[in-house]
Amino acid sequence: MRAPSRFHPMAIRSFGAASVLAVAVFGAAGASAQPAAGAGSIQFTKWVEPKEHAFSVEVPVGWKFEGGLSYLGPIDPQAYVSVTSPDGKVRVFLGDPQLYSRQVPSQWTSMQTGGAREGQLFKSPAGSPAMVQRFLTGPQYAKYHVTWRLCQHPAWVAQQDSPDLSKGLTDAVTPYARSHNGRAQAYAGEISFTCGTTQGVVYAATMLMSSNAGPIQVWSVYRLAGFQSADPMRSMTARYVMEHMMATVALNPPWEAALEAKAQRLTGEVMHMQNAATQAALAASRQQNETLARLNHPNAGVPRRYERSSSGAVNTILGTQHMCDAIGRCSTVSISSGNTFMDHSGNVRSGPASGGPPDNSGVWSQMYVK
Repeated sequence: MRAPSRFHPMAIRSFGAASVLAVAVFGAAGASAQPAAGAGSIQFTKWVEPKEHAFSVEVPVGWKFEGGLSYLGPIDPQAYVSVTSPDGKVRVFLGDPQLYSRQVPSQWTSMQTGGAREGQLFKSPAGSPAMVQRFLTGPQYAKYHVTWRLCQHPAWVAQQDSPDLSKGLTDAVTPYARSHNGRAQAYAGEISFTCGTTQGVVYAATMLMSSNAGPIQVWSVYRLAGFQSADPMRSMTARYVMEHMMATVALNPPWEAALEAKAQRLTGEVMHMQNAATQAALAASRQQNETLARLNHPNAGVPRRYERSSSGAVNTILGTQHMCDAIGRCSTVSISSGNTFMDHSGNVRSGPASGGPPDNSGVWSQMYVK
């Protein structure tokens, strides 16, 4: 059974992971926090993708950088950025050069893909490689990405869904899906993990798209971002850099328009889901990310999250407060604990008044009021 020509599911990814970066202005899920004491001053500079001027993003000065566009097909550019601290202990990334479109396994899928089985690639109608894979929510894909790209044997720490972000992205795309006789649903969330002594976080948003006229379901990774920190005292800094980069990503409108025109010529019809999601996210969420970045700012004189006078996590009757580190490990401690830290085993201790960790063992991760 062939899909009606008005809804070509594999042609709707106008610019793949470029949308991941634009939608990244939604901000990171969950509470954020001040980087560890002594993080030092981080300065940023604007970087513009050099070949096609497709997008720009602010990256830390002095950090090792790689990024750009990787074309999987004629209308499927994947935008990605990766930065690494000078000592190599902190890495932050947005996007990935190989974020394939996915098609949910079904009898129809088998007929249309030449018998491709789950996990195998096939050539989509738009001329790009696509993968047969059952649908994964944002957090589920984040776990998949960790084992694929970052760590073969991770220890999962926490998972957090982002219902508000999921609803916002879904609402932005729904009118366009309906106009093309289809429907769409987004699922966003974050997972955190450890890999040996390294701490990490990956945030992802996926979009499931279906046709009302046939058994067609395809999905894409709309958003991907994360960090890894080999120094737990700098995991907060890593989160701050990630959020700042997400808040400063900007697509080049002429490039976007030219790519869409090319897609229109090649496919005859292009669903505008990505554009709708991107514009809605840019309009509604940039301030949220700017606030996150400000609250996480490691530089002196910038108000930070921990400086707020009240928190629902503080119980003044019992004299306790709920605190978490950058990867979501949490504990309830005494308000009088002062600077609080957690080691690799989950033990919680207070640090000296200077703001440093309890000792120089290198296992301590700073905690903050959630």
